[in-house]
Amino acid sequence: MLDCLRKEELTSFLYDVRYVILFYVLGDWMTTLYALEYGFEGNILPAIVIAKYGIFHVLLLKFLFMVLLFRSYQVIRNFPWLWDFTRKTVAGMGLVVSVENFVVILLGSRFFQHLFIFS
Repeated sequence: MLDCLRKEELTSFLYDVRYVILFYVLGDWMTTLYALEYGFEGNILPAIVIAKYGIFHVLLLKFLFMVLLFRSYQVIRNFPWLWDFTRKTVAGMGLVVSVENFVVILLGSRFFQHLFIFS
C-alpha cells in the first residue's frame, strides 16, 4: 500500500513538473551544450562544474535540484498556490535560459544584449 502511494506521488510530481523537465532540465542543458561552442557559461556554478568536471555533470546538478524540488513538492503541495508558483517559476526560468542559449547559438551573442538590458 505504501509503495503504491509513493508511485502515485511520484507520478503526480512528474506530471506537475513536465515543463520544468522540458525547459529547465532538457532545454537548458541541451542548448548550453550546443551554445558552449559559441560562447561561455554565464552562470558561475555551472561554469565551475563544466570547467572542472565537464558538461555532463551539470545534468547531475539538475537531477539533484529535481530531488530538492520533489521534497518541496511533498511539503507544499497542500498549498496549491505556492506549489503552482514554485513550479511555474522554475519552468519559466528554464524557458528564459533556453531562449537565451538559443539566441547565443543563432546570433553569437546574448539575448539581453539585444534588448539593451545588459551591455
